Amino acid sequence: MLTLRIIKVRMKFIKSIVFYFIIFLSQMVSAQQDSIYVLDKVIAVVGDEIVLKSDVEQRKVQMRQEGVSFEGDYGCFALENLMSEKLFLDQGKLDTIEADEGMVQSELDRRIAMFIQQIGSQEALEEYFGKSVNEIKADFHDPLQNQMIVQQVQQTVTADINVTPSDVQQYYNNIPEDSLPMINTQIEYAQLVVFPPENPAEIEKVKQRLRGFIKEVREGEDFSTLAVLYSDDPGSAPKGGDLGMVPRGTMVGEFDEVAFQLSDGELSGVFETEFGYHVMQMVERRGEQYHARHILLKPKTTSADMNAAKDKLIEIEKWIAADTLTWMRAVLKYSQDEKTFNNRGLAINMMTGTPRFDLNQLDPQAYVAIEKMKVDEIVGPILYQTREGKEGYRLIKLLKRIEPHRANLVDDYQILQEAATNEAKVKATKKWIVQKIDNTYINIDDNYHACEWEFKWIKNKE
Repeated sequence: MLTLRIIKVRMKFIKSIVFYFIIFLSQMVSAQQDSIYVLDKVIAVVGDEIVLKSDVEQRKVQMRQEGVSFEGDYGCFALENLMSEKLFLDQGKLDTIEADEGMVQSELDRRIAMFIQQIGSQEALEEYFGKSVNEIKADFHDPLQNQMIVQQVQQTVTADINVTPSDVQQYYNNIPEDSLPMINTQIEYAQLVVFPPENPAEIEKVKQRLRGFIKEVREGEDFSTLAVLYSDDPGSAPKGGDLGMVPRGTMVGEFDEVAFQLSDGELSGVFETEFGYHVMQMVERRGEQYHARHILLKPKTTSADMNAAKDKLIEIEKWIAADTLTWMRAVLKYSQDEKTFNNRGLAINMMTGTPRFDLNQLDPQAYVAIEKMKVDEIVGPILYQTREGKEGYRLIKLLKRIEPHRANLVDDYQILQEAATNEAKVKATKKWIVQKIDNTYINIDDNYHACEWEFKWIKNKE
């Protein structure tokens, strides 16, 4: 059923980001290393777009890696999948829809960085594929650009979809009871976070060190070399602090603010963001996009500072246990977690946008604490680390525990609403494809005319 499929698709989507890029790069190597070369050919034309036989083979590999199963001919399935994409791409070009180049470059940089992390280093990546990073990015640029155009057209097709509570009720009623998905144990929790107090001496030490880097660069030292040797940013340090070309809004606001005050080649002063302290070198500014390098340094936290945060939470927990302080007042007065501060400390699942977590979606420290907790119980202090790498301690309060069950409207309305919305979007997309096929030139290689497809691609076929 569609409801169950949505749950699976979430994980497949996450995996596909990695798999698609790895597969693409692997196929580039295979093409270089094979001693026998097969002449490629066009097997389908959709509007002004073509599908090559190699495209079908690549898509088959991609879908198998993602765990997509299909009972019929896998080649036919892959071809129909590609032709559907070409319909959207053809429409996008007819509508002169363009992918923002800054976003394309930013996504290329992100994927390259992810792959470098997988393989170990930029040098290892370039050696393995026999190409420079810039050449790899150039090869992948157009497919990624087209993918973004396809996504924009798809979003336009389904933009007006909006399901009502009665739609969700009807969707739920149409699912046979034995087909309703099983929902794993889910919990909702709140947290009260305290970070170590700022250490002025450590902050000043970091600032002085960054000022020293600025002086060295002005005297002829290479900025990239300093970034590789000293930057605390694990993503950009191996690349000499290079962040690639990014549009405004990609980085945190303080970073953008400094970037758009710099001219090409100019160095910034020392500035602060939530990640730490930076110095930036502007490589190039282009309208609302910029290409910069940076060096990040984070003030060191001493064990004494960490113990001070831990002791403060122990004191707060005692006040709550003695009923001299409520949880809500404690969060409002003492919590330093900006993401949960204004909502009683309620944690939000970034994968779903809701406060519900499967146990396996929790970070390891929270999982160990929550697994055996009772509702309304408070435990801690527990070590806590933000996504930016900032460390502190937290108290955790278990607000709700929902035991394994079949999906129902009371406990799982949002999941069912998402499923109903997805079904409505699928119907709208299928309707659009049928209409688009009727008004688009399509020519398919005779060898594929026997395929059993969902849509009528061969218009004279009964």
